Formats: sequence, structure tokens, C-alpha cells
Amino acid sequence: MNRAWPDQRSLFFLKRAGLVLVLSVFLVSSGEALPEHLVLATDVWPPFRLADSSGDLVSGIDLELVREIETRLGIPVVVQRHSWPRALEMLRTGEAHIMTGIAWSAERETYLHYLSPSYTAVSPAFYTLRGSEDILQSYRDLYSLRVGQVRDSVYFEPFNSDTKIEKITVSSERQLLRMLYHGRVSVLVGTIPNLLWDIRQLGMESLVGPAIYQPAHGTDLFIALSRASPAMELRPVLEKILRDIIDEGVVATILEGYR
Repeated sequence: MNRAWPDQRSLFFLKRAGLVLVLSVFLVSSGEALPEHLVLATDVWPPFRLADSSGDLVSGIDLELVREIETRLGIPVVVQRHSWPRALEMLRTGEAHIMTGIAWSAERETYLHYLSPSYTAVSPAFYTLRGSEDILQSYRDLYSLRVGQVRDSVYFEPFNSDTKIEKITVSSERQLLRMLYHGRVSVLVGTIPNLLWDIRQLGMESLVGPAIYQPAHGTDLFIALSRASPAMELRPVLEKILRDIIDEGVVATILEGYR
């Protein structure tokens, strides 16, 4: 007898039913109650997290990813916009449960559990004013420059921990671009594709460009849970959901929509 293979829609519901069963068994055995919702605290970071005219986070790669996870998990995710330092502090204390688009660091791992695997990566990049690209030809040149960076960001080693570099810290890459234009920093460090998105949005393509020196590093981005929150009980289920949506090509489709 020929047996028909289930279509994609059927496979989705089969997997969803399996997740619900796994989640139920896990929670019964652990004695923990499901949280009514998960709080995701974060800030604007195009194209991963985009805000509407009122300032609310409503779209972007991470928001689409979160809604897919929310659907499969069956627990609402409440997205709250805060400054990046404030969002990290909320995760440290357990006031927020979950974070997307976050790079690993040893310090962060003390209060965050990183879900495996990473779902995408960004590349750190140095940018200068057009015509000044040669002021940064090697890493050593950074020691004679004023370098703009975003507060509480992780780029690459040894830059992150290099205290000999004069670093000017601000709250966003857009602010860095304006400071570069006005000569308040000599060079800025950002991440691709985020920096390119902001450059296009500000119409600065003819004004700024990549420096000659570029680090040969990639920075993996993760979903992370606050170790101080009850969401830690969901980590096995969330990791299964994450692996499923990567394997099914859902993440690749989302990423392609923002290229």
C-alpha cells in the first residue's frame, strides 16, 4: 500500500503537537508553572529591530523571528523598547526574560544563557569620511585615532578589551555617523549589515566609507535567556524550536527579506 507523505502544513502541526507534549511533560516533572508571557527588552537596531513612527518596535528580522517562536511556543512575547544598557540590566535582574540579536561575551554569560545554535552573524567594520580611508591601514593605527563605538556593544578581540585605544562611547550607530561627519571622532566601529542600513537611511553613502583596515572577524548573534528569570525552565523547548526553524529554512527566508 502506498503511503502519502505529510505536507508542510501537516508537518508543522505534528511538530507543534510534539513540542506541546514535550513542554507539558517537562513542566510537570520540574514542578514549574508556565509564565503567562515572556518579556523581551531591547532597542532599535536596523534591520534586526525596526520602530514605527511612534517609536514602538514592530518589524525587523528579530521581530519576525520572535513571532515565529511565539506561535510555536504558545506563550505571548511582550516586546519592550529600552536603551541597550537598560535592556541588559533588566536581563541581569530577571525583570526581562529573553533577548535576541545578542553577541556572546564572558561577562554577559554570567547572567545570560545563550540558546544554541546562533541564528545569524554580523561583521564588525571600521568606517571613516570619504577621502580619509587611509588613516586606518592596520590595527595599530587605532592607537592614534578617536574611535566611536556604541555603549555596551561587543565587536571583536582584542578591540573590546583594548584600553589603549581612545574610545568615544554613544548610544547608537546613527549618533556615531553624525559625530563622524562633524569631526568629533576620526573613525567609527559598527557592524554590517546594521551600519549600511543606517548609512542608507541617513543618505550618507557619498560621505562615509570603509577604512582600509577591516577586522577579519564575524560576530555570531544569539537568542539569550535571563538566568534570573523563570524563562530558564523553557530553554530545552526553546532550543528545539530554534533548531527546527533554522532547519526548515524559516530563518533563511526571514533574512533574505531584509537583504
